[in-house]
Amino acid sequence: MKNELYNVELICWDNEGGDSSAGDAAGGDSGAGDTGGNTGGTATQEKTFTQEEVNKFVAERNKAVNAQLKVAEENYESQLKQSSLTKEQRDKVSADLEAVRNEMMTKEQRAEAEKKKIEANYKTELEAAGKEASKYKSLYETSTINREIQDAAIKNDGFSATQFIAHLAPQSKMVEEVDAEGKTTGKLVARVEWTSVDEEGQKHVSQLTPEEAVIKMKENVVDFGNMFKPNVAAGIGAGTAPGQTSAAGQVDHAKISDADYMKMSSTPEGRAALGLPPIRM
Repeated sequence: MKNELYNVELICWDNEGGDSSAGDAAGGDSGAGDTGGNTGGTATQEKTFTQEEVNKFVAERNKAVNAQLKVAEENYESQLKQSSLTKEQRDKVSADLEAVRNEMMTKEQRAEAEKKKIEANYKTELEAAGKEASKYKSLYETSTINREIQDAAIKNDGFSATQFIAHLAPQSKMVEEVDAEGKTTGKLVARVEWTSVDEEGQKHVSQLTPEEAVIKMKENVVDFGNMFKPNVAAGIGAGTAPGQTSAAGQVDHAKISDADYMKMSSTPEGRAALGLPPIRM
């Protein structure tokens, strides 16, 4: 190992380390050996240190500093465990603790810690942005689907748009539109997953527009007839009180609430009173 020598100047001041009169008595006139004749100057001595000695000095100093930082770290950690700290106090102690830990790191460790901190912040921000985007995407899809079902129900004489939304919305989703050639158009559209059963009892699932699904329901008078106005004996029993039967034995659906209508349509007697066909068993 190569040893390098370093010059170190030690400066000694007059009267340092003891009584100057005692030194005069032992060594004679303090100025006798002074070739310059100046007894008030400084005496300079040079000492050299090897690289090994310098490394030792630095290591001992670093060890002492790290020991102090370790004590400070433990002190801040202990403070953070106190439940009586205010938010401002806790933020201040946390910042001081981070500064102490940063001082205890090497250059490489600090770089690695900063990298991890940046990555963690980016991940947190990305997740927050993703959740926000998902929230608004869900709101957009729900409102679009419900609006299209409602418009289709009104257009096809649905008795209550709310009933159609409750029945079709859970089976609906937004999908990318496909043109007649099977190519995507880049637009999102509402589609209802409609399940039908063929003559052989096989189930088939197809994607219909909300209006197509409402038309399918309108054609199925047995299962969904009570959800459309044309299938109800409108006008019969005019002049009767709400909920009362007319002379013809039928209830005027225009004079009862949606809740009463649904309740009556669920029983054979109610369906008969409303002029609806019996439920197919």
